[in-house]
Amino acid sequence: MKHHPRTTSYRILLIAILLFFSSVNTVSGTAIDLIPEDDHLSDANIICNVLLEPLQPGNTTSSILEFNCGFKSNLPDFEVNTTYLLASFFDKTNLEGVLIQYYGPSMCSSGISYGVGQVSSSVDNRISSGSGYSGCNYVYVYDLPNYGGDSASCFANCSSFGALNDRVSSWKVTN
Repeated sequence: MKHHPRTTSYRILLIAILLFFSSVNTVSGTAIDLIPEDDHLSDANIICNVLLEPLQPGNTTSSILEFNCGFKSNLPDFEVNTTYLLASFFDKTNLEGVLIQYYGPSMCSSGISYGVGQVSSSVDNRISSGSGYSGCNYVYVYDLPNYGGDSASCFANCSSFGALNDRVSSWKVTN
């Protein structure tokens, strides 16, 4: 069976990513560069799922508890019974070309929300649309890290972030 050079390259890259991140003991803080910088991410079907902690009193960004990166076709989700899909962000308008999905241990509610003060450099300034789930009815995106600069918001499904398309650097979801 003959392998396509691009497929082999993606497999080697995925193995290198997995080996690197398996050597990391604790994952916390703001964004981690999870996705390799490549113009063909959507074509390669490589995405990351990130498990976040809800915003804690006094904190402005959610801690990253866990993450999985890989090809869409064989990327495991987090435990369905213990996590909720909170938000998905897409490379293109109209919710096409998923780049990254965020999960959490709790649904959004009046007392629980989530936010990322700086997205991974691999998706920074690439996001053009997004969706909120699991009670995360409002999606807020910002041009600069730490919720700075121009902003846009929408209710649950944002088919476009308008002037912020390809300019998103931080985000929040709330009930």
